[in-house]
Parts: sequence; C-alpha cells; structure tokens
Amino acid sequence: MTLAEDSRAYLTAGAAQPVREGEGFVVYQQGERSLIVWVDEEERRSRKEMSEAERQRADQRESTWLEQFRQQLASAPAGSAGILLTPTRLGLSSAFVSQARQLLSAPGGEGGIRVPVEFFDADYRADGADRVSVMRRLFAKARSTRRVPQPYLAPDGSGAGADVVSAIADDLAGRPSRARLRIIDGSAGGGKSVAFQALALQLHESFRQAKGRGVAGLRPIAFTERQLRGGRADTDGSQRVGDLIEACIATELARPVTRAQFEWLLVHGHTAWMFDGLDEVYSGDGAFFETVGALMDAPGSRAQILLCTRDSLLTTSAHLRVFVADSQQMGRDVELIELAPWDESAWRHLAWIRLEQEREGRQDSPRIEAFVQQVTGSPVLRDLMGLPFYCDQILEMADDDKVGIEDDFDVLTIIVNRMIEREWNKDLFDWSDFAAGPTPDDAGPSSLDVQPGAELPRGLGDVAQADGDGLEHLRVLTPEEREGVAQALKSAGRNSLLEILQSLAHARQRSPSGSPGPLPVEVARSLTLMVSGLDPGSERGRDAIMAILQFAFFGAGEASGTVSFSHPIVADFLAARHAVQRIRDHDGDPTAMKQAIGPLTVPPGSVFVRYLEHAQRHDRAFRQHVHAAFVRDDLDPMLRTFLGLLLE
Repeated sequence: MTLAEDSRAYLTAGAAQPVREGEGFVVYQQGERSLIVWVDEEERRSRKEMSEAERQRADQRESTWLEQFRQQLASAPAGSAGILLTPTRLGLSSAFVSQARQLLSAPGGEGGIRVPVEFFDADYRADGADRVSVMRRLFAKARSTRRVPQPYLAPDGSGAGADVVSAIADDLAGRPSRARLRIIDGSAGGGKSVAFQALALQLHESFRQAKGRGVAGLRPIAFTERQLRGGRADTDGSQRVGDLIEACIATELARPVTRAQFEWLLVHGHTAWMFDGLDEVYSGDGAFFETVGALMDAPGSRAQILLCTRDSLLTTSAHLRVFVADSQQMGRDVELIELAPWDESAWRHLAWIRLEQEREGRQDSPRIEAFVQQVTGSPVLRDLMGLPFYCDQILEMADDDKVGIEDDFDVLTIIVNRMIEREWNKDLFDWSDFAAGPTPDDAGPSSLDVQPGAELPRGLGDVAQADGDGLEHLRVLTPEEREGVAQALKSAGRNSLLEILQSLAHARQRSPSGSPGPLPVEVARSLTLMVSGLDPGSERGRDAIMAILQFAFFGAGEASGTVSFSHPIVADFLAARHAVQRIRDHDGDPTAMKQAIGPLTVPPGSVFVRYLEHAQRHDRAFRQHVHAAFVRDDLDPMLRTFLGLLLE
C-alpha cells in the first residue's frame, strides 16, 4: 500500500470521514472540526546532495504547499489542523519547516509535518514524565530489577538459547513482515514476568530512540491483569477480551483511539501486543484466540503478538491447544518458547547480585562459595535452585541472619508459604474463594447475612446475632470488625487452599500406576470441591477450581486434560504433610495409615519418607500414633515393615 492509502485506512479506522479531496490532499471530518492531510510520497535527498535543478523543483513544491496550507485552513472550521505526511524530513528547507509548522498547527499541538513513525502512533501516557499508567509502572519495575540472562529452549529443537529477551528483541528489531505469535511458557516462578517486563522496556526504549530519529519502529503494548482494574471472572471470555483491549486503551493512552485504529496499528506492523498474567482470559470461551487469529489472518498482516503463559495451560486449556493445532494446519506462524531451568552458572550470577551487590572481583567470594557448597550438598536445595523464584527465595534466606538455611524442610515450608503469597499478590484468587461459608461481600459492603446453622469461618461468631425470625445475621460491622472478618477469611481460605494442595500432591503419590504421575483435571476438580466444601455450581466453586488448575505448583501434564507438579520434591513434601495430618486425625488407625502412606514403593531416601522420619523425631503425637499402630496384631505386614524402619 502507498503512504496515501495507509493514511486513509488509519484515519478512517479512527472514525475520521473523508469529505473532500484536492490536489495532493484529503479533508477529513472529525466531529465539528476538520483534519486536512497532505501526503508526499517522494523519497528526497538532503539539500547538499541535490543538483541545482532538484533544489529549484523542491523550492517550487514547498511554495505550492504553503499556498495550499493557507487557503485550505483559512476556510476550515475553527480548531482544524493540517498535516504534511512525508517519508522523511530530509531535503525540506528550514524556512519551509518553520512556516509549515505555524500554518498547520492547531491548539493542543495537533498538526504539522509528520513522518510515518510519528503519524502512525498515538499519545501514550508512558511517554510523559508526569503521567500515570500501568505500562509506566511496568517500565519502572523493569529498570529496578537486576536480571540474570534467561536461557530458553529453541522451538526448532536446535538447543538452548542464551537469553530469551535478547533473542526476541533482536528478532523484532527488524519489524518482521509476517504475522507471528510467540508463546513463552514456563513454570510459575520461572521468570516469565521478569522476561516480559525486561522485553517490554527494551522494545519501548528502542522505539523511542527510533522515533526520535524519525525512523520506523515497533512500539510495545503491554496487556496485564492490572488494566482490568481487578475485574474478576464474572463475564464470559468474549466480553473479557474486549474488556481487556478497551481497558488498555483507556489506561494507557492520553488521547484514546478507537479499537479499530488500535488494532490497525498492530496489523500493519507499528505496534507489538504483549500479554502477561492473563491465563484466565486465555482460557475463557475461545474468543481470545479467535481475536488473535483474526488479527493474524487480516490481509497483509504483520501483527506481532506475544503471550506469557504457565506451561500447565498447554494441557488444561482446550482453546489454546486447538488454536495451536489449527494454526499449524493453516500455516500461521506460531512459536512456542520454553524457559529453561537454571543451571549453576545462572544461580551463581544471582548469588553475586544478591550477596555481593554485583561488586567486581567478588563473583567467587568466600561468601558465594560457602553458599554454593551448601546448595550442592543438599539434593533438595540443588533441585529447587533450578526455578528462579525458589532460587531468589533461598538466596534471601541465606542473606537473612534471622532466617538462614537450617533444614531442608524449613526451606520447603518457607518456599510453599511464599509461593502461595506470591499467587495471592498476583490477584489470581481471593482467600474467600477457598473458604466455605459467607463472605462480607455476600450481602453488601458492611454487613453479612447467613442462614440458621450455617458454619461460620473461625473468628466470625463474635459478631453473629439472632433476630426475631430465627435467622442469624451479622450486624453492620465497624472497620475494626471488618478487618477481623477479613483476617478470619484469609486464615480459613489459606488453610483450605493448603489442604487442597496437599491432597492433590497425595493423590499424585497414590497413583494407580504405583509411581507418582500426572493428575487428571477431573481429579483436581473433585478434590478441590470435596476439601473446600464449595458448591460446584457456584461462582466461588468455579473460581477455586480455576485458581487450582493455574496454581504455581502445577505444570503441563504428559497428556491433554492432565496437570503435573512442576517440582516433584515440592509435591513429595506436600504429600508427606498430608499423610502426617491424616495419621494424626485418625489416631493411627491402620486403614487410614495405609491410605496415608501407601503405596509402599516410595524410595527410602525420598523427600516423602524423609519427612515422615522428620515428623517421627519432632512430632510427639505422630510418633505415638505410629508406635500404637506398629504393635497392633492386625497391621498389614508390609506396613509393619515400613513403620519399623520409620521407628528405628
């Protein structure tokens, strides 16, 4: 397409209507004012490189333009502006540029001479020093993050790449001519958001530099959950993808554009769309991927789209699986990029950042070497260090004199608790999603109604009253009481969530195959509802199931419709905690004990067995239950042998 055709398509997508055409210009109606656009298709040389004849022709053309600017804008409605769209400012005389700026400009700064990178762009809040936007905060966070190069597995099977951010940024620097969807997948805590933020910042700074030189570039548009203003999943997927795009326009642009114009910029290679932390939107009713497919399939599309998603979604989301499969058949360019686990070089680098603040010459300091020795001496720590989030948490413990690294199980306990807090801080769920019973929002902003006999979460009974009709209700709560309610719900929801995770890990441990394996999604759904006591048809029940299936501890299963624990060590630890609690709850009953510990094929040195040994040494009640079961005559022989080893 020519520059004139592109400009017309772009402006009409923004609801500007062409009402009149003249020699080299088009008049567009925008509300009550006009925008007059002159398009120059000529690629000029600098004045110094022009011959005398070329300079004379250039002077004559500039004179003609100035006369047209005066005539057309003099007869246009008040507030109208004019634009000269030209491939380059090269070759324009300084006198012409000065006069054109005065004639074309309108109040508010619109109008003037524009090159394509300026014309095919919008006014984004992130570009202003005194403006607030989600992307501006994202860029600030990226600048403050000291990032370790993030290796990835090449999608063509050619091996590992050194850094996913550098690889994608280099690819996009050339403004690819063909539409492409890149999907970065990895475990929760695998560094997807860090890579996302770093890539968005690098693309943003590259675009700003290119725009300053008048050179075409690719502006990154970041879509995150924060732009939805915390709107939880109470609409279908079709509404959510539209809400997301409109929310981005509303929060990121100082002068909003139409959705059609916003999408036009993507399709024609002027922007790149990037999505992170939106697994709930991806796994809606398919409308998200219908939208992505339509943008990629548009005639001549150059759309560059990037999704960051947890690897569990590749097997739990039918919409994603179908889209990828259909895209391969249709010839769409879809690239799956998997973040690779960290090796020793990566976590040594992070240790240098954490423990030595990147001081030169301290990469192999005694402090770092002592930490490395401690990690390599523990199979549990060595395995956990492969995940960036766990690595960062372990380094934080090592750097904290009050916490330290005393015991593998202390580390695992802290890791589990901090990962749960991380998920909650990402607004992936509410604590009340997992707490059966009423919530303060069920009846309004400051009161709570419950039916007679309803079980209240612990801590709420002190504000319950009975009315004359025999109904219980909560009176209007003071701010202090509402804080108490919130804390009670958090405690109840947290305990329920942890119990669900431990039950799922234990179900994995008791796989019918005799060895731990992936969990069918239906099993995860059933256990979530059974443990939480939530109604499967309720919104809270659906929210709880969605949160569990997308939870940090899970990754893609070996087959569709399954999920797997990303770290077997964490799964063994959670399963062992469930087993210990079940034995305590059933007073050492042999049947319950066999269900808790079996199958008895777990390796003696596994985290599961080691935690049972740990509990036997440190938990008096558990030790008493184990001993009581061991001396029973009706105990299963295999279980007796196992308990005997445990009691040694």
